[in-house]
Amino acid sequence: MTDDIAMQCAANVRETCYLLVRIIGTEVGKRALSFREIMTLMTIREERDACVSFLAEQIGSTVSGASKLVDGLVDMGYITRKTAREDRRRLVLTLTDDGNRVLDTINDEEMLYLNKIVSTFSPAECEMVSLTMNLLRKTFMASQLELIQDPA
Repeated sequence: MTDDIAMQCAANVRETCYLLVRIIGTEVGKRALSFREIMTLMTIREERDACVSFLAEQIGSTVSGASKLVDGLVDMGYITRKTAREDRRRLVLTLTDDGNRVLDTINDEEMLYLNKIVSTFSPAECEMVSLTMNLLRKTFMASQLELIQDPA
């Protein structure tokens, strides 16, 4: 593949991701939680034994900023901080039942919204989008794994 084709593909991926985040963010804006708060809840749900420093790294924040975000979500009753069993100096973040419920509701709403959009596609277009998204997910996950294994 030529560099020009790869650059055009990269630009398309970037623009589509930005657009999707902006659209979903607009939908999220109709709710009581911010996009960043939702991303925080999702990260905590996905990562067992998440701590504030890990969360900060995942959401692109400072530890101080992530800590303030966590404080707000604790106050709302969506997450708890607990001392880690293996290291009592470390606080582990977990979702409460209310946190899981609100995240399930948000996920359901997003899926309904996205389903409304893709339901206008032909079966062949849906297949093409699914194949492309699977390729991107696989590639991004491999890239993220490489960063974790060799951060330099």
